[in-house]
Amino acid sequence: MMINYFQRVNISAAIVPMTQSTAGAPFYTWDTSDKSLILSSFFWGYVVSQVPAGLLAKRFGAKLVLGLATAIGGILCFFHPIAAKSGWQSICVLRVLTGLVQGTVYPCVHTLLAKWVPRTERGLLTTGVYSGAQFGTAVILVTSGFIFESSMGWPGLFYLSGGLSLAWALLFFWQAANEPVTASRISKGEVEYIESLTGSNSSSQSMPVPWMSIFRSPAFYGLLAAHCGFTWGFYTLLTEMPTYMSMVLQLNVKSNAFLSRCRTLLWACSALWSVPYRICLSTEALYRSPRLESCLIRLDSGDRWLV
Repeated sequence: MMINYFQRVNISAAIVPMTQSTAGAPFYTWDTSDKSLILSSFFWGYVVSQVPAGLLAKRFGAKLVLGLATAIGGILCFFHPIAAKSGWQSICVLRVLTGLVQGTVYPCVHTLLAKWVPRTERGLLTTGVYSGAQFGTAVILVTSGFIFESSMGWPGLFYLSGGLSLAWALLFFWQAANEPVTASRISKGEVEYIESLTGSNSSSQSMPVPWMSIFRSPAFYGLLAAHCGFTWGFYTLLTEMPTYMSMVLQLNVKSNAFLSRCRTLLWACSALWSVPYRICLSTEALYRSPRLESCLIRLDSGDRWLV
């Protein structure tokens, strides 16, 4: 999650020095409308690949899809400085493509967690995994100020994101496995333990997805509206905060990166240790109780997030 958020956030931080003549690197006279299109173009591709990504992960395995997506996204990072010379339209094309490959990340992670994380431990472990989004954002913002003031300038941020993405993808292909039974580095006892608590050893055929029942469910639309509201605020802050600090608060590149990183670090720490921690504890306790079904427990945890 950290590495993939490098690919998502780098443009939000780099768009500031890319359009400032005092940044010590190539700059471009893009207006506010151009920059808004650049920042939003990621989501044009991101929204398209969500559902197909889940189907691809089921058919070809989450390891292959996630590894390729991270590697392709890393390669695209290297082309950002080159594309910028051709105009903001070229950057938009790269951001759309980045969104397409990044749209596969969450479905693949869901698939891997379902097969690898025991039901009674999902609360705590999934919180740790998903907090990588905040920590990845914090790390890229921490390093951005130093990179912008170095001899590399803002292109260095894309080179760093691309290099780390490719290195992670190679390590992931080497070490990861789609499910415990195919992993070569864990014992038979560990495989049996995980499979007994995840049901991944079941030989029964998967049931067809009840699409019509889903689309007729009021709960589906309630969750959809809640998630849309959350992600609108989340990604607005994620993409627009560096630009706001530069244009409205008139902060320089280094101060901008410092304040952005402080906000994101606090966000990451609170996400990891405060409310989710209590949710996890209550969820694991409820799982051991025969009184509630697991789906109700997960929905209850989700409601606490909304509050």
